[in-house]
Amino acid sequence: MVNKTREPNIYNVNSILRCPDCNEDVKVGTGGTKNLEIHRNSKGCRTKQADQTQKDSQKKSQRTIMTFFQKERPKNPSTVREPPLVHAIPLPAIQPAILSTSQSLTAPGVCADAERLLIRLDSAVETIPMDLPMASSDHCLAPFAGDPKQAITAEPASDDWENILNPMFHAAFGWAREGSFHDLDSLAQRGQYGVDGFREFLWYFVRNRGLKGSLIENKVNMIISAIEHKAGRSKAAGDFSNGDYFDDVVQVIEEETRGDGIIDRIETGVHENSNLAYHPIGNLMEINRRKAGQVRSLQLVKLNNSRKLLGIAVTLEDHKQWILAVASGRVDRVAALVQAGLRNKTGVRGLVREYERAACKLYKPKGYTEDDIMRSIVMLRLGGVLCLYQPLTVSVMSPTVLEVEANISAFRHALPVDKERRIVHQVLMLDEIAVEKRPRWDDRTDMIFGACREHGHCVSLEFSSERELDMFSDALDDGTIHLASEATVGAIGILSDNPREYSARPILISGTCKKETGPEHAVVLRILMTALNNKNSSGNTTFRTISIASDGEAKRGDALTIITMHSMLSSSSPIHPLVSNLELMNFLVGDDNVTADKDFKHVFKRLRNLMMRNKGFLVLDFCITPPILKLHLQSNGVSSARLHSLLNPNLLKEIWSLPSPPSNSSPGFARCREALRLFGLFAYHLVMPYICVDLSLSEQLIHLSTAAHMCLYFYTHNSARTRFMPNQTYVDMMIMIKNVYFSVAKTKIDNPNANFHIILLGTDRLETFFGLIRTAVGTDSNVDMIQLGNRASGLTEVGVILSIHPEWDRGKRRLKLPVITKESGQIDSKVDHINPASCRGDLSVATVNLRTCWILGRQKVVEEIPDSSIAFQRLCSTANIDILSPFGSLLVNQRDVTVDDDDDCSELQGLYLPPSDSHPGTPGSFSTVSQSEAHQSHFVDSHSGDLEDAMAEELPRGSVNAKVKIKGVETTKPKALRERMLYRTHRASTDRLKRVQNLPCFNNSVEGGSFPDIIAFDSNLGGPALRIGNPAAVLVCCEEMTFLSIVQINHLQISGEDCGALPLHLLADDTAKTGFQIL
Repeated sequence: MVNKTREPNIYNVNSILRCPDCNEDVKVGTGGTKNLEIHRNSKGCRTKQADQTQKDSQKKSQRTIMTFFQKERPKNPSTVREPPLVHAIPLPAIQPAILSTSQSLTAPGVCADAERLLIRLDSAVETIPMDLPMASSDHCLAPFAGDPKQAITAEPASDDWENILNPMFHAAFGWAREGSFHDLDSLAQRGQYGVDGFREFLWYFVRNRGLKGSLIENKVNMIISAIEHKAGRSKAAGDFSNGDYFDDVVQVIEEETRGDGIIDRIETGVHENSNLAYHPIGNLMEINRRKAGQVRSLQLVKLNNSRKLLGIAVTLEDHKQWILAVASGRVDRVAALVQAGLRNKTGVRGLVREYERAACKLYKPKGYTEDDIMRSIVMLRLGGVLCLYQPLTVSVMSPTVLEVEANISAFRHALPVDKERRIVHQVLMLDEIAVEKRPRWDDRTDMIFGACREHGHCVSLEFSSERELDMFSDALDDGTIHLASEATVGAIGILSDNPREYSARPILISGTCKKETGPEHAVVLRILMTALNNKNSSGNTTFRTISIASDGEAKRGDALTIITMHSMLSSSSPIHPLVSNLELMNFLVGDDNVTADKDFKHVFKRLRNLMMRNKGFLVLDFCITPPILKLHLQSNGVSSARLHSLLNPNLLKEIWSLPSPPSNSSPGFARCREALRLFGLFAYHLVMPYICVDLSLSEQLIHLSTAAHMCLYFYTHNSARTRFMPNQTYVDMMIMIKNVYFSVAKTKIDNPNANFHIILLGTDRLETFFGLIRTAVGTDSNVDMIQLGNRASGLTEVGVILSIHPEWDRGKRRLKLPVITKESGQIDSKVDHINPASCRGDLSVATVNLRTCWILGRQKVVEEIPDSSIAFQRLCSTANIDILSPFGSLLVNQRDVTVDDDDDCSELQGLYLPPSDSHPGTPGSFSTVSQSEAHQSHFVDSHSGDLEDAMAEELPRGSVNAKVKIKGVETTKPKALRERMLYRTHRASTDRLKRVQNLPCFNNSVEGGSFPDIIAFDSNLGGPALRIGNPAAVLVCCEEMTFLSIVQINHLQISGEDCGALPLHLLADDTAKTGFQIL
């Protein structure tokens, strides 16, 4: 029978063609174009074609020319993966039950079926004609020509089929060849690369590895059939190995139209989703195996999920029990209990169990948090333990550069370490703290501390023998040296928003008797600046001192003028372009452009005291006195009780909150109210930048510029000068504002992306440090020089901790500066010292333009006072005029000339009587009474330094001898010094604040001259009286000439007490005083 050749079919079961009529993808399978023609003639294709035609007509009407340039959207590919095709599992062939006579008995462990198959293969190989060509290396059976031992891995023999033989069979025969006889002729070739190598390979695995015959039966039968076909042998009818029979079947299938699908399924396999009728028995078994595996997998997943959910439910229940236990509050230190449990790797159940034990007092958790450690440090430092930290070096006499450098190095190690280079700005703060006039012996240096630095060099302060003690005592008696009444403390304050950096860090402690001059104090400042320049770097950080701050003390003001105002700002300075165009600004600076600074709280206090002075102050030619101020505040609803309790800046706020005068008020009252309104506006702009936490840095600078220009206008208007405010108050205010502008300019150059906090300027941080000193030494006594040095370094760390935890600091009762917000406008009395964390505005220097802020401040003044525009133009056009030289000459060294008690505050008069110089034992003076007279006095000295002296006697910290002979009797140096000073120092009062002011223990009461409110007149207005604000006619004598003047009453006093009205019959009283202003 002649075989017909069949052209290969290019289509398979997954073939898809696009219909040209309806543009739909049609699955044609192996039928190809024939199935596509059937689809084109179907009703569904014609319906879709009609719908598509209608849609195209609608789209053409809506298309624009831009549609031509748009890309066609690609079709979204399917995200569902197609299941793999199913291949039939080879089934074992049925073999006869009777063994042939040529087959030997099977060895133990060798599969009998496999041995019979290979014996048949050997017999078939012998029948291959010898004239046939040998198999080459590219033969399909060539992979079996190698050594079978090399193909074996370390895995067990049971895995040989899956790992070795099955992949080799698939590579040699493929799925298409299994069960097919189209290429049988190529299989029947002898040689090592043919059937000879193949049977040797299988014999090895059958005999040595226990290969099963069922696994290789199909392939072996296929090769046997190929050999028999090649040799021309045939079997009996009905034998499936008869090639002619299958050729006929294949020919019939090829002639049929639908035979392509059958051939494709035979060669490539059947799709899993096909009808079961198309699957052979092997495929059905494979599908069943897959489904069973999926069901088993889902059952296991369900079981695992159930177990996980059960475990999670148990865990949630344990956590609920823990939450309920903690919420009960039966254990205080729960954090320590949890930390101990975590260290021991305890679970939630263990924590609940330990909590129950702790609640029953059977377990006490140990461990401390960071807050507990910080709190203990605060208690330690304030408790006064001296042996756990290094005290600062206290200057016995005038300070030296080495002493200051040692103190700088002592605190630099506590600062955070920077990985990158940066420039840090710092402020040198100077102030005095009152100390006990008590000399003390230092066990580290063997020196006597407590003498003033001005005269300490006159005698030897080294305590070597009795002679030095005698000379020290004699020098005190004759006034050669003095005991220090105050200690000058110099501290560094870093301008940073990090609380670990901006706390005050003392670098200088030196006693003073307050008798040095300004140039002498300038020497101390030069020593400090030299030490700071020598120690201006630490690691990658460079420290730059930009200003020297003080509280406004006059002699230090002279010293600051020498140090910070000796030259004009150089044009080559980096900050010159930023500040040189500020009109009326003062440009005197010191070395490295350092400027002076004044503490803003002391400036506010002076501004408040200005309103309390008896002679009043002049605002635009109107004199405002305390009675007038009191009258206007009472008219605005401020009670008398509140008037006595107002403190700065509360009093200032009451002034800037005054409304416009009523329409029916007198001209004098309206003029006074306008003057008060302008002065209140000036106070508002001065105070607001320091107490409002919502202002940005630009708004703060605008407020300060407004305050500076208003103050300059009030001071120069009709040459008011000191009639407006004292020179020192004016100068300190302008120096403070100037320093703010210069400091912002330096920050823009050195740290252009940094924030700037003006509240860190001044000496407020040093005042906070003094508060800690008072707390550490006790509230019933002052600190002495030894105690100040011992506690200063430890209290620096306390200041850092209190900055991190401000809720632990209850605040100070003195120099209280509350907070105000833009929205509320109310001053909150609960906040004392404002820190950088309180500020909420934009404080970045990058967005600040100094010239713009300065000009906007002047414009605000011109808007409120139109006449000031001409005055500012005149001042700008005049040479040598600036805010510190309003009349051409510098005011920083000028002093006010006071007459009588015009500058005294009426609120302070009579509070304390001045001490009498003739009274023996006056505070601040030395008594020369004998020891017998002293024993008869009732003086009591607590000697709060006995504890430190006792420690120094027992355990001296230096290599010194604590013993000394006094009149042949050996004693300790602290005891000898204490006994020698016993009758030379006296305390006037047991109250610390009074003792600092050298005030007596009891004040002589001043009987007031108040008059009872007796109704003696029928009129509701009372009898004839002279009242505050009333006009009057007065005869004034000037240069032997008499003038009749019209005046306005602004001050009334009777028997030393201020009053709002003075009856006419009391005007002739000797104690009656009247103040007025000539209109």
